Amino acid sequence: MNGLSRKPVDRQQIQQAEQTIYDYLLESVQRQSPEQVLDIFRRLFIEGRSTGEAPVYFALEKIVKSRGTQEHFNFFFNRCCYIIINRWQMQPNSQLLIPEMIRLFENLSPGFNGYPTTANVLRQLVINFTKDEQYLKLQRLGRVMIGKPNSASSVGNLIHRYPYLYDHCLLGDNSSSEDQKPFSALKLS
Repeated sequence: MNGLSRKPVDRQQIQQAEQTIYDYLLESVQRQSPEQVLDIFRRLFIEGRSTGEAPVYFALEKIVKSRGTQEHFNFFFNRCCYIIINRWQMQPNSQLLIPEMIRLFENLSPGFNGYPTTANVLRQLVINFTKDEQYLKLQRLGRVMIGKPNSASSVGNLIHRYPYLYDHCLLGDNSSSEDQKPFSALKLS
């Protein structure tokens, strides 16, 4: 990457940057309307623009510029998604925004026009995330939330009928207990 220097960053600095974003998302989802949170998420992760909170954007920039692996970014980004999803899942009025948030990842174009800006590199990381199993699980969760599977008869499309499979099909081996919270409520309903 010629234009955007990717420098080795201390792992502790990356963890602090990640925590800054996690805290910001958690505070946003607790204090703002779901529509505002969706807009924050879109601006920050899809468009790669600042949300008006400079420390949050600088933290994201530090993560993007680090020499971290795609796998590490996927874990970080998946956790960001679940911070929002877990809160929305507990509020019936917000549940339908979960599939809307997941749809934000569709039809992303790389946007590289020879100049690898933070926004362009971030977009490519998110595009690569959409090729990961964690994204497939998010898509399945979106279908469960709206209860409208695709016409195909794969497990991913029929999962809403079989709540006892949620843990296996919607969660990964590395899922934290926080990631598992929404599924306990879904299994009971």
